[in-house]
Amino acid sequence: MKLNSQYKIIALILGLLLLLTSCNSGESESSQKNTPSLGGAFTLQSVDGDVSLSDFKGKVVMLYFGYTSCPDICPSSLAMMSMALKALSKEESQQVQPILISLDPERDNAKKLKEYVTYFLPNMIGLTGTKDEIKKIAKDYNVSFRKTDVDSSLGYVVDHSSIYFIIGKDGKLFSHLLHNVTSEEITNKVKQAIQ
Repeated sequence: MKLNSQYKIIALILGLLLLLTSCNSGESESSQKNTPSLGGAFTLQSVDGDVSLSDFKGKVVMLYFGYTSCPDICPSSLAMMSMALKALSKEESQQVQPILISLDPERDNAKKLKEYVTYFLPNMIGLTGTKDEIKKIAKDYNVSFRKTDVDSSLGYVVDHSSIYFIIGKDGKLFSHLLHNVTSEEITNKVKQAIQ
């Protein structure tokens, strides 16, 4: 009799665990498709003047936060983004706008950003702004960054999150991908956002 009640308790606990697991997996799957808590509108400066996220309504925006003096992560991440977007068809490419927002407004003026980003993709736009503007937008996208002094000619580096943000045609965040994804995974996610 005692043994039978113990089995019932174990079965009840296992059932609850299974229910919680299935609820959590469904939640992470839907948050990968659309993450309303992240993202938001912004207006920053490019070499050609003010640029707002709303300027690209009807297009998919591929957004990355970085800076031109970044010694390693930014060049490799932007090269990966470039490979991913070059794998799109011509028709698909015309529906995507790549953007880099600088996390180092002290050193990255609009002209320097333009020269840097077009090395990776000719249609990429580099954006900068005031420290406060950059902090607010980074917070909206949950991107952390901080200046760290280094013993080199750079003087300092900016440690930062490395995340690809894919913003849908409606101007809302469609998905975000961590830096360890493959170019094929980025391409596929962008294609989903285009559809």
